[in-house]
Amino acid sequence: MKKSFSSFMVLMNLFALTLFVSNTSGAITLENNPETNPEIYQITNSDDYTTKNDAYLSSQACTDFKNFAHEQKVDGTSFDGKYKKLDPFKTDGLTIVKNGRVVYEWYDGIVTPKTSHVLWSASKMLTATLIHRTIQLGKTYKGIPFDLKTPLHLFFPSPPLLANQELFNRYIKENPRLVENYNSLTIKHLVEMSANFKWNEFYDDDITNSTFIPMLYLKERFSMHQYFLSQNISPEGPDNKWNYSGGNSNTLQAILAKIWGNEYLSMPNEILFKPLGITSARWERDGSGYFVGSSYAYLSARDYAKLGQLYLNQGQWGSEQLLSKKWVQEAQELTPVATSEATSFEYIKALGAQSKRLFWLNTDIIKKGKKFYGKEFPLAPSDMYFAAGHYGQLLIIIPSENLIISRTGYDKTYWDHIEPLALKTIECFKKQIF
Repeated sequence: MKKSFSSFMVLMNLFALTLFVSNTSGAITLENNPETNPEIYQITNSDDYTTKNDAYLSSQACTDFKNFAHEQKVDGTSFDGKYKKLDPFKTDGLTIVKNGRVVYEWYDGIVTPKTSHVLWSASKMLTATLIHRTIQLGKTYKGIPFDLKTPLHLFFPSPPLLANQELFNRYIKENPRLVENYNSLTIKHLVEMSANFKWNEFYDDDITNSTFIPMLYLKERFSMHQYFLSQNISPEGPDNKWNYSGGNSNTLQAILAKIWGNEYLSMPNEILFKPLGITSARWERDGSGYFVGSSYAYLSARDYAKLGQLYLNQGQWGSEQLLSKKWVQEAQELTPVATSEATSFEYIKALGAQSKRLFWLNTDIIKKGKKFYGKEFPLAPSDMYFAAGHYGQLLIIIPSENLIISRTGYDKTYWDHIEPLALKTIECFKKQIF
């Protein structure tokens, strides 16, 4: 999401350290995967590549790309000087994949090709992908096939707030249809951010109004999904408006834990990371032992790019169809509640245009036949879609260019850098190198 949360970043990092030290569940290491290099993603040593292509990479377009992408220089003359007021882009890891091969890598030395880098909110996309893999594999719960239509109450039969009679009495006054609304919730509502729990993900203006901060860093972190499910639901119920919420993703992880049982901790490795040859994955857990699906997945820039290649290749990896083509298509389609009457222009302006499968889109939002909100990045390709985490953990997929940009870093205002990063990368690598 593009809203800057810079004001409390130092505080967040201190809380994160406390969480890691005090949480007995800790972090689970997802490693020891065999290296696999299927044809669709042939890892090329970047040093060898650079040596063989010095002349190409020394072109003016590639010099501009390198200066902007990782040398912390801003070229105000390019693209009519549109980006001359941007702060330098503080990249620590970068992998560019063109036509299914790594064509460029850069690391700052502290971060390396093997460094597991926190993805922050891009973890939500990973959680959604695991939900789909679980559906693809035909998993059931209590003998009932699991899919996007599966009701939430199958896993959590009643709102946790029922245990607090005083709270329940207050909530039921605000929403007489609370129990009815709860019973109508499905997995789809959680994935598409349309469950309509009362939730405030923002915390840059007033930390006391945020429901996100207590979930990640205060006592509520010991059971993140229970905290989320203890919030009231808006009287209008699900599918009424778009409300971006990390609580949705953490509840999805609690659901995955119920489905997979004793296999839960190895599940991400077995069904997603290992088939892709990903070896850098780490994922911290909350006090209940569930992966923090909203925020705490870690990958190297190179492994992050593999996820992009999986989506770019329509869910296919080698000879295996890991994701359905329908799911990949839906990853590029606007979440329906973005066009609802209750979703305001100001809310979309603050966050961006989100897809059904937790990517961000570069598309116009049409409401009642008229353009309600213009594409975020007018100069960039309209088919560009991307995952994004706090401080600029970016996975940019551009199908029309057969291009993946995987970037990790530490920028307060990274969102404004996405368009020039995409344009300069396209310009540098527009010719087929291999």
